[in-house]
Amino acid sequence: MFPSVLSLFHDFPCAFPYWPNGRIRRNEPGFIGVMTHHHMLMYRFMSNVRDAEVPSREPNAGRSVSRLPRPKLHTAKLRPGRMLPSMSRQILLSICVFITVSVVACSRGLTHDEAKTVIERNGLIRPTDNVSVDAISSANPSEAVVRATIRGRTANLKFRRFDKGWTWEFVETKAGGWIATDIAIGQIREEDRSAAASVWADQHKAAYVSTASAINILTIYVPNPTDGLDVMTWMKQRRRFAEFFKKRPDGPQDRVVVLANDHPADAWGSELLANFDSNNNAALILSTGPDKIKGTEDDLVCFSKFRRDIEDGRMVWARDKTWKLPEGLGSVVEPFTDKQTDKIEYTKVAKP
Repeated sequence: MFPSVLSLFHDFPCAFPYWPNGRIRRNEPGFIGVMTHHHMLMYRFMSNVRDAEVPSREPNAGRSVSRLPRPKLHTAKLRPGRMLPSMSRQILLSICVFITVSVVACSRGLTHDEAKTVIERNGLIRPTDNVSVDAISSANPSEAVVRATIRGRTANLKFRRFDKGWTWEFVETKAGGWIATDIAIGQIREEDRSAAASVWADQHKAAYVSTASAINILTIYVPNPTDGLDVMTWMKQRRRFAEFFKKRPDGPQDRVVVLANDHPADAWGSELLANFDSNNNAALILSTGPDKIKGTEDDLVCFSKFRRDIEDGRMVWARDKTWKLPEGLGSVVEPFTDKQTDKIEYTKVAKP
């Protein structure tokens, strides 16, 4: 009976994953689900009977007293590298999937949508810049050149991939060089600002022409430091010359209107402001411009400063003027400017 039962386990190795001595079958995965409860009991019983037939190694083995061996229940130990629990297999599978996805993601190139997102997330880009990506050329998985259009300007942008994703680094110039992103965007902003300033200047040029002419007339008759550089002396001198020109029909009649007016105004209806500094021999006449607010970028200012000079062998007062007005309106004051001694400075009305 015993050999026939034992042969059952040897003839069907796939029915149970263990040898009768409790060791795991090598190179035979087995399938424990085939064994029933009765098969398990039979296996354990036959293993104990087999152990009972082995001669005992105890000191009293030669005596007549016979002992029945204590029943043993053989347990199979899982050796390293043989089989993994189901939970461990799931963790290993998850790690493999994660690594595979990461490798695939890293090997994937820059897409149009990704490039547009990176550009629009730049702090210098505005929603009104109308960003579009036209084409992408990848030199390698970590570098790419993107041809994009920003606010109507098309240029090549260099991208680089780091551990946290793609970064927009440089912009190609017309000469073929590369400049930083902030410099390139700054150039675009300045081009737009200059265009807007030009439009603004054309709209207000006529008003600045008439105002600059009035300021120039008032500056001509500012008294020098010897006569007295103050408001009262200036008002008296203006009236005297106004009366003088009225008596001479061939005189500059355009000056009479300005000099005879005690409260001359600019083209926008605001009174012209004057300030005198006798300590520094300087005078300032100002128009508040279209916004009628003193100290803003649209002001028209004429600053004159007296200095000693020699003319025909005698000491005289010479005057240097500095005009300050919005950009694009330099032609307005050029007729009233001495190119050798006078200056023109510009303010920026249009913002980038």
